[in-house]
Amino acid sequence: MLDLKHGTQSTSPSVIIQSDHGIDTRYASAGMYGEGAYFAELAAYSHKGYKHTVPSGPLQGRSQLFICRVLAGNVQHRDAYDSQQKTNQIKHPDIGHDSVRGPVAINSEGGQFMAYIVYEKHRCYPEYLVTYTEK
Repeated sequence: MLDLKHGTQSTSPSVIIQSDHGIDTRYASAGMYGEGAYFAELAAYSHKGYKHTVPSGPLQGRSQLFICRVLAGNVQHRDAYDSQQKTNQIKHPDIGHDSVRGPVAINSEGGQFMAYIVYEKHRCYPEYLVTYTEK
């Protein structure tokens, strides 16, 4: 079981919290590794492109990310970041694997941001919603 970060961008986290399905992969957009739920190893990646900014109320302007429990199982590893990779049609990892782990972006130091992608909603649970301000 892994503790990974997940941002919801324009979707209010309350939609996920109040749902019976949690983070539902059926509503996922196709990313680099297909239509799955993406979970970052580092909060910096989720914050940079996927944080939710509270639009109104007492928390207006604050950022939010989930810390999720992810059951990755037998992981299919992808090694090198390639923005031209044509893997966005993945519906499920290769036979014998339960999830994919691969680079999703290059960080400011030239390293790679890594993420786990799961394709079945029962493999992830949004355990904590973190609300924070940037400094």
